[in-house]
This record gives sequence, C-alpha cells and structure tokens, in this order.
Amino acid sequence: MASLHGKVAIITGSSRGIGAGVAKALACAGVRVVINFIQNKSAADALCNEIASAGGECIAVQADVGNPAAVRQLFDTALERFQRIDILVNNAGILLFKEIAEIQDDEFDRILTVNLKSVFYTLREAANRLADHGRVVNISSTVTRTMIPKYGAYAATKAGVEQLT
Repeated sequence: MASLHGKVAIITGSSRGIGAGVAKALACAGVRVVINFIQNKSAADALCNEIASAGGECIAVQADVGNPAAVRQLFDTALERFQRIDILVNNAGILLFKEIAEIQDDEFDRILTVNLKSVFYTLREAANRLADHGRVVNISSTVTRTMIPKYGAYAATKAGVEQLT
C-alpha cells in the first residue's frame, strides 16, 4: 500500500461522528486534513486542535456542501492552504426517520440536498481538482439493501450515492 504521508484529504461532515474518526485516522497516517463542517465550529476547531496536538496538520472549513458555490470555495480553500487535494471523503449526511406519507416537501428537499446532491457537487469539483491518482470515498449505508420502516427517503438518497459512485 502506498504511503499516505503528505497527502491532503477533504472530509465532508467531519466535525464529529464517523467523519471525525476518518479525519483522525487519516491524520495519524500523515494526511493533512480539511475538516468540513456546516454549523459546529467549536467541534471542528476542537478536532483540529486534537489533530495538531498529535503532530498532524489540518484546517476547519465551514461550507454547506449542498451548495455548489460553497463546495467550490471549500476546494479553493483547501488548495490555497495545501496546494493540492488527493483524497475526498463524502461523509456529510442526515437521517430523516419518517414514513413517506409524513415527509414534507422541504424535508425531502433537505435530505436529497445533504445526502445526494452534495456528493454530486463534490464529485464534480473533485473531477477537475484532485491530484493525479487521487481517490474518492463515498459513504453509503446498508439500508440500501434492507427494508426498514421510516428509512425510505434516507435509503433512496444512499442508493443514489452508490449509483454516483
């Protein structure tokens, strides 16, 4: 396996949870990480401080990855700071736990935007901006292969992510 030392990764939705775990693991492997967050600046800053304290390098960048202009700015900021992007991890996501009949239009639009459109927007940017031999990791869910009540909208967005992949 090739060394990851010195590579640069953008991890969407990475101020906490799975994304934070991915950021820590990549930083431990010598990857310089871009912590993307939408609201929780304090968690993103705390994660960057933790990574820096362990000898890693990172920046926290606020960007709504459901907004194409914000995605472009996220990539611009990463390139300005690190001069390259080697890895994109699409982790941002939300869960809508409702039966189809209960879902309002704005809720459906939001889950589509966060879970699916954001992946499209970041993949489109990555197609033109990842360094040669760059890598993309799209995080989906096992719910795409099961039938769980109240997971319909969420499962549909994750199935879409798998198809984009």
